Amino acid sequence: MKRITRRSTGSWPCRATPDKLCVMCRGMMRAQIILIVVAVFGVFVPVVFSQSRLPPPSPFKGTELIVSQSFQSGQATTQNQYGTEQKPLVVRVLPGVKGKVETVHETRERDEKSTNERWVTWATIWLAIVTTFLAIFTAYLWDTTRKLAKSAEDTAKRQLRAFIFGKGINFAPHIWDGTIKEYVFWVTWENVGLTPGTDVCNWMEIKTFPANQEQEIFFTPSDQRRPAVMGPRATTQTGYVTVPLETMMQRWRNETKIFVWSRVEYRDVFDPVTVHHHEQCTSVELIHDPSAIPPEGHPPYVTFVIYGPQNSTG
Repeated sequence: MKRITRRSTGSWPCRATPDKLCVMCRGMMRAQIILIVVAVFGVFVPVVFSQSRLPPPSPFKGTELIVSQSFQSGQATTQNQYGTEQKPLVVRVLPGVKGKVETVHETRERDEKSTNERWVTWATIWLAIVTTFLAIFTAYLWDTTRKLAKSAEDTAKRQLRAFIFGKGINFAPHIWDGTIKEYVFWVTWENVGLTPGTDVCNWMEIKTFPANQEQEIFFTPSDQRRPAVMGPRATTQTGYVTVPLETMMQRWRNETKIFVWSRVEYRDVFDPVTVHHHEQCTSVELIHDPSAIPPEGHPPYVTFVIYGPQNSTG
């Protein structure tokens, strides 16, 4: 009996090694990497682009002009510091240089803040779209991986489960004192699967009918069950069923019809509920007088022809 081991190969549904992935698994891995790169690109590019659009700070020319003018007016007032009664001295208070500089800074900061907020808003919207698409694709990828894993598991069960088939119908003439007394029939069953078959039961039956009688031939398994276990490549056979020589002679004279039926039922280790089966039904045909012993090396005189619907497996 061969011992079957299952090698763990990670989370890939095809159960391949990391250095020997199937084409589908390689494609899914590349798609994940591409989506991650797109998401990162979608987040950082709008922000960087918004920063690049901001104009560089320029010197406050208006401030320098105000300062220079204030110094010139100061020099002029020093020459005439006193007024007269007809022309009294009028003092006009101008806003200071510091106040105008702060106003320019505040205006520029408001403009920059508004621009940055707009770009951040668009970047957030773009990130939400990319994230939603990535979530949808991830869900689709997860569902596909689940289906692949389920399909691989079902395929493994079908390939490894027990398969028991009949190796045809066997027969032999029972020779006693140089003459044929009867014919003996039996069926050999073999488990061609890779795991044991359990609860194995088999039946075999032969029916004869007059040749001029037309009726449907149907066999039913008896209630007698003797369950057994068949390992991989193990064989078993039915009991022997005999047909008298006189009945075989009647078949040779086309006075009667002979039908041979056999069936096996079993379960496998993966699914102990489902009952599998294989059955075969044939009619007996003769190419020579069945009472004569065929010479050595001559083909047997008995042949079998498949008959009826009771030839199936499942």
